[in-house]
Amino acid sequence: DNSKSIVEVIEHTNKDRVQKSCGRNERVLNFYMTTDRYGYETSFEWLTAGGLVFASGPSHDENFDDLTTYTYNYCVKVGQQYKLKMKDKMGDGMCCEFGRGTYGFSVGGETLYDSKKSRTFTREKTHTFRVKAPPS
Repeated sequence: DNSKSIVEVIEHTNKDRVQKSCGRNERVLNFYMTTDRYGYETSFEWLTAGGLVFASGPSHDENFDDLTTYTYNYCVKVGQQYKLKMKDKMGDGMCCEFGRGTYGFSVGGETLYDSKKSRTFTREKTHTFRVKAPPS
């Protein structure tokens, strides 16, 4: 249906509720992160293949709290490519000497990335993936 926007974002903490809200050709994208001791340095953007930002954090004029876990759920379209851009204002990433920050994401319950509390980037890291159809 081309009358819908490229991505319809639904953000809830309850994954089951999001699953029921997703369309027939959509899957749940679960994004989770725990900030380090300098949460204000961390930000993220979710983008479509065309570069449209469909979700980002923190909210305008706000910062993430230190040592806090955040979970976001979105509906994403099967067959589409998406990008996650993780950013750190100070260029020291989310891990190690400044607290064990971590992040990861899954689609339809399949983990596509998990930093496992290891240094994964300094100033910015981009992850690109395509949403697969669910198993039949």
